[in-house]
Amino acid sequence: CLAANNLQERIQLVHKASTQMTLQDMKDGRRANVIVNELYDTELLGEGVLPTLRHALEHLASPAATVVPAAADIFAQLLSSPALAHGYLPAAAHTPAGALLFPPAAP
Repeated sequence: CLAANNLQERIQLVHKASTQMTLQDMKDGRRANVIVNELYDTELLGEGVLPTLRHALEHLASPAATVVPAAADIFAQLLSSPALAHGYLPAAAHTPAGALLFPPAAP
């Protein structure tokens, strides 16, 4: 596809997980000016998208790199349902810094 559009000299495709890449994998060791991300799933932030993007931006991208897509929206609906909650005992949740978000459910 790149050759058919005469773009093989302007665009480099690296067939490797970006988290396994270093600047040595990049043409002439240059940082990327565009990061194309296809990791989004139905929950938006699953499949390790945040650590993957963080790695790409810190280790592979130029400071002014464009990320495609650049934004997304998350929609949520809160509900309360004793029928659905029966037997569901969530564990405690903490922030990365260790602060308690909510305590574990009582059995």
